[in-house]
Amino acid sequence: MAALVCGAVFFPGVYFGLRRRLRQTFTHWTDADLACVSERLMSAVHASLSSAAGLTVALSCKDVMIDNHWLVNNFVLFGAPYMAFDLYAMYLSHFHTERARGGSGSPRGPSLQPIRAFLTRDWLLVLHHLALLLVFMPITLFFRRGLGDFFVGCFLTTEFSSPFVSIGKILIQSECKTKDLSKDTKDKMVDLNKTGISQSTYNKQLGKNGSSVGAIFRKWNKCQFTDHLPPPGAACKISPDDLRENNPELPWETG
Repeated sequence: MAALVCGAVFFPGVYFGLRRRLRQTFTHWTDADLACVSERLMSAVHASLSSAAGLTVALSCKDVMIDNHWLVNNFVLFGAPYMAFDLYAMYLSHFHTERARGGSGSPRGPSLQPIRAFLTRDWLLVLHHLALLLVFMPITLFFRRGLGDFFVGCFLTTEFSSPFVSIGKILIQSECKTKDLSKDTKDKMVDLNKTGISQSTYNKQLGKNGSSVGAIFRKWNKCQFTDHLPPPGAACKISPDDLRENNPELPWETG
């Protein structure tokens, strides 16, 4: 039971601690941004621990049927509160995202509509979490009769890719936030960059967080423009004249 209590304290602590830290660091982020990134980071932490525990168990079992490892039952108990709390964290992310999209028209009082919308949209994730809580955990703890720790370890290692997926989504979201900056703001950043003052001064003068300012500066220093290039096959938003002016060394065709 000690592992269960530790999990019940650890994962909510990670979530709310990350959310508080992100709020202090990225002051322009909305509640939807904070909830989404905090949930994904917490998911990455759990997946990393699960993969490490599963790999440890699988490598330590010589006989795949009868060998036992103390980490199996303890980690299953430790991870159970995560499954329950992650449902709440995912709902918070959904709720704040829908409120941001719906504006003043979104429900702000007690209502079952956000819950129904969350269950409808993310029913597969909800089913996955409930299956692990109500099926996998009882089987692992009570019905195996101490057999098959190796296979439980292999099952835990299936979370190996989750941290990379979560971090990738966070990086995509952070990149999208820089796209929200207006062209005038980006031009001001470039002008300040040319003066040679420190980046902390940029942040104070422009009122933007360091990651957005740094992303704009890196793009300017590398490409000499701050507009985002379209994906392959899409129409280019940068005019040919601007491209020629900013990249005179390229062999432009005329006529």
